Amino acid sequence: EHLLETKPGEDKYEGCRVWEGPRGSVVVYRSDGTPTYALHDLVFARKVAPHYYVTGEEQKEHFLNLGLHSDKYDVSNIFDTPKHLPLGLVLDPVTGKKMKSRDGNALSADDALDMVVEKLDVTPEPEKLAWNVLAWNFLHVSRSQSIKFDVEEWTKPESPGMYISYTYARTKAALPDFTPLKSRDELTDDDVDLLGFTSYFTYWHKLAFDRRDLSTIAHFAHELARKIGNRYHKERIVDGRPAFAYTLHQATFTLRQAMEFLSMFPLEKV
Repeated sequence: EHLLETKPGEDKYEGCRVWEGPRGSVVVYRSDGTPTYALHDLVFARKVAPHYYVTGEEQKEHFLNLGLHSDKYDVSNIFDTPKHLPLGLVLDPVTGKKMKSRDGNALSADDALDMVVEKLDVTPEPEKLAWNVLAWNFLHVSRSQSIKFDVEEWTKPESPGMYISYTYARTKAALPDFTPLKSRDELTDDDVDLLGFTSYFTYWHKLAFDRRDLSTIAHFAHELARKIGNRYHKERIVDGRPAFAYTLHQATFTLRQAMEFLSMFPLEKV
């Protein structure tokens, strides 16, 4: 009781001890004296900072009752971010219900990884490529949004997780050693366009941090990979324009940063 100010419960809470939350009484000690999860969460909120609770969207009501979740907050102010960061569900693409493993239990990370590996062609590091596929597809939607676990679509060569991985590996392998740009006059309009887009990484990185949501980085990485891929086919890299190689070096380095921020592996062979 010294950890949290409580009082005896009344009516349906009689025999319990309750804490007065923003939406009414919350049981923190059951009638037999054992604590509830509410007590744990409230005490943790008072003793540890900064802190966040990352749980499924279905627990939103619980955290609203504790005053640790807000439907409206200023995403530009990190101090106004709610303490509860809800996660969407992983859904079966056919039934639309919560995805389960083959044995009927909750889908684990290992189960998900194995399912993607099975769909991939033989590659030097299939587990890492499969992880990239999962990382991008789980993170490209808003944190609280549910997603369909569609392995067939996710493992197509043109799908974002695959495309980003292939583009990075192919471009990195083709680039000569990095050399500084001698003069800005060497840059073409296409070079400037790619470098300009690359510079937006800082903005999207900050927005992802402020919102505690990586979907902005995921979409940036995919669009950057598309731009790199388009430029890759337009000019010779080996023995080509030094400014072109310089531009691709900068863009590929930034793509690697974005991939690592998403916990994707920057594979050099796929």
